[in-house]
Amino acid sequence: RSRQYLMPDKAKMLNCNQQLISKEMCVADIPECPKDNEETMTELDFGVEEDSGVCKTTPWSIWSACSEKCGIGFRMRTKSFVDRMGMKKCPHIQTVEKEKCMGPPCSAT
Repeated sequence: RSRQYLMPDKAKMLNCNQQLISKEMCVADIPECPKDNEETMTELDFGVEEDSGVCKTTPWSIWSACSEKCGIGFRMRTKSFVDRMGMKKCPHIQTVEKEKCMGPPCSAT
C-alpha cells in the first residue's frame, strides 16, 4: 500500500519523513503460482529441507467448526513453525489448510 502527502512541498519544507509505502503478506484461498505449465516450488528451490530444524512444524491442529450453520461453508486447520525463522526460510511449507464443509440444508423462512 502506498500513500502520499496532500501537500508535498509543505511536507518537504517541514522535513516530514513518514513512511509512505508498506508491504504485508497475505494469505489467499487461490494460490498465485504455479501456472499450468510451471513447476511447483520445493524445498530444493529454497535450499532448506522440510524436515530440517528451522522448517520443523507442530502437528496439525484439529479442524475448526464449519463456518456456516447450514449449507456450504469452510473449515480450517493450522500448524506453526517450531523455530520462528521458519516463516521466512521455509515459504514452501503450508501452515494453513482449508476445505469446504456442508451443513444441513438451509430452510427458507
